[in-house]
Amino acid sequence: MDNKNPYQTPESSVAPDSMPIKQEAARLEKMALGQKLIIYSILIYFVGAALQSTIGSLAMVLFAACLALSLAGMFLALLGSKMHVVLKVVIFLLLFVPLVNILTLLIVNRKVTETLRKGGYSVGFFGAKKTIA
Repeated sequence: MDNKNPYQTPESSVAPDSMPIKQEAARLEKMALGQKLIIYSILIYFVGAALQSTIGSLAMVLFAACLALSLAGMFLALLGSKMHVVLKVVIFLLLFVPLVNILTLLIVNRKVTETLRKGGYSVGFFGAKKTIA
């Protein structure tokens, strides 16, 4: 005789596939780190521009650090974005044009901020933090 309860709920594997959720979280983490690097590069750029008259050619070191940070930050921020590859290449090329690079950084930073806020991050002056829900 079968001792199974006929009123017991069925046993099946209905757990949601958590892989897309983990991939989305990793994508947003890369974008958050990229955004922080972009913000730091903008701040270094303005500090270098302000100090250029006092420290002279030593400000070029700050501008080189700004370029390196902006390239790394832009790479991480755009790695997580869903833009077309050609647009990503154009954005990277704009980073080498003086004054246009700051506008490019500010525009991409705004887009990344919107994406991170939709993903559950709180974005402040120095970047994004994951809000605990």
